[in-house]
Amino acid sequence: MTVEQAERLKSLAEFVGEENSFRPDLTSVRANLRILVLTAKLKLRIRMASRLMAARRLPKNFEFSEYVRSAATTRKRQRMARAS
Repeated sequence: MTVEQAERLKSLAEFVGEENSFRPDLTSVRANLRILVLTAKLKLRIRMASRLMAARRLPKNFEFSEYVRSAATTRKRQRMARAS
């Protein structure tokens, strides 16, 4: 995996809340696939947030990034609770 791929994958994984998606021993092709998957997940969450904004008529200053991060945090807590 190239340095650029590693940086992109690590930042996407942290933002989406899937830190286990980043492994330093990935090949370049596998890293590319994971980057594509995480990017698709992020786009889906942003689309969901925009639909929520439209449905609830949320204020224009609503932060997508905060919604995405809170959704990832909630999912992470649920996984940890199931694992316990």
